[in-house]
Amino acid sequence: MKRILLLLLFTIALVSVQLCSRAEEALSPEVPSAKKLEADSPEAFLELVRHPPGRECWAMMSGKIFHRRSGQDTVEAPLYVGIRFTPERSFAQVLINKDEGYYVGQSYQASADSTTVIPAIKPGLGKKLLAEFGVRAEDLTMSFLFWKFREEQPREDAKGGACRVFLLDSPDGKEFVRVFINIEYHFPVKVEWFKQENSKAPERSLEIGSFRKENDFWVVKSLNLSGEGWRSKMEFDETRAGYSQDMVPKDLFKSIPGVSSPIAPK
Repeated sequence: MKRILLLLLFTIALVSVQLCSRAEEALSPEVPSAKKLEADSPEAFLELVRHPPGRECWAMMSGKIFHRRSGQDTVEAPLYVGIRFTPERSFAQVLINKDEGYYVGQSYQASADSTTVIPAIKPGLGKKLLAEFGVRAEDLTMSFLFWKFREEQPREDAKGGACRVFLLDSPDGKEFVRVFINIEYHFPVKVEWFKQENSKAPERSLEIGSFRKENDFWVVKSLNLSGEGWRSKMEFDETRAGYSQDMVPKDLFKSIPGVSSPIAPK
């Protein structure tokens, strides 16, 4: 069964998501089959997605983000995502335009404080591009997977595969997501964000565009995010991934002028 490193992170995230070393492995009694996953209870299925098996690993993704609003020209900026996975949590850096950074910590527990986002922005920087482009740093680490389970909806096909569909409520109760998780590979391929007071039309939608194989890992190559009157596309043309026991790149988390970086997990 193919297991996919979710970096978006899926970062989100880094991805996202979500979420650990989705290396290709031979089927074994410890690795649930797609048939079993299809029959699992919603809670059991989500538990597996939220707590991926595998060894400690890391990934680096460099590329660009393109954003366009109705009636305006397309704007682009360099985008970088670095992420490290441990058995208990993931830690990621999202960096746009080289001077606007965000550190996203994600524990593998579905609780109100399981996600932390720490801005790391160059002093004096004006408009924040990531928000302007309709993206939240935690989107790239798939942090929405850890929102509170509400219900499972009828299964649907998305991005060429059968998916289980879940509604998950945000910790602050102000919004929820409708997430499509591929049954065979157990990773999200489509996400829709809704405001609680307006559940008819999604405020934002995200779709996985494509993947690329990097050594034993599959990493996200492109993501599409859209809302009313705007659309953003993230393309990663440079990717690296590996196991932490072999080597963790010293530049996994980039420095930002005038900003102190949080300590990454060891």
